[in-house]
Amino acid sequence: MDIIIAHPNGWGTREQAFLRRAAATSGFAKETVDTQIRFVTEAEASSGINFAVCDAGGSTVDTTLYTVEKDSPKLQLSEKCVSACVQSGAIFIDKRAESYLRHHFESAGLSDERVDEYVTTGLQEFKVKEKLRFNGTTELRIKVTSARTRDERAGIRSGTLKLPRRA
Repeated sequence: MDIIIAHPNGWGTREQAFLRRAAATSGFAKETVDTQIRFVTEAEASSGINFAVCDAGGSTVDTTLYTVEKDSPKLQLSEKCVSACVQSGAIFIDKRAESYLRHHFESAGLSDERVDEYVTTGLQEFKVKEKLRFNGTTELRIKVTSARTRDERAGIRSGTLKLPRRA
């Protein structure tokens, strides 16, 4: 997810760093991911500009397009197109991750008990730590068991499983 933040024309890198930390603290972005947050000046976000709003929630994604009609003295927006809502959100990503993990461990011939253990731990790790970073272009490692565990059949090293770029 990319985040674009508008700020006053005179603001520089110090103020942008403050906004970046605020976005990270609020959970919208990771502070260390510089490419995830971009900044535009008020002049760039002025009258006549179109922008899209995308609310990717738990089970739906809602989108709409707006035009900035006036920016002074009071912001006035108009909707350019009717809002759209599709059943596609974080819950579906979680279900796909769970399905991938379950299939992976079952295919490795692990016991049902071990599969359930690894899937439960791995899914929790994915939801809490890795889901927002996972974009299909980088490999991630998620903890599925204790750090002392190594299981070549299941691809587990030091208690972690490497997720391929495209799961």
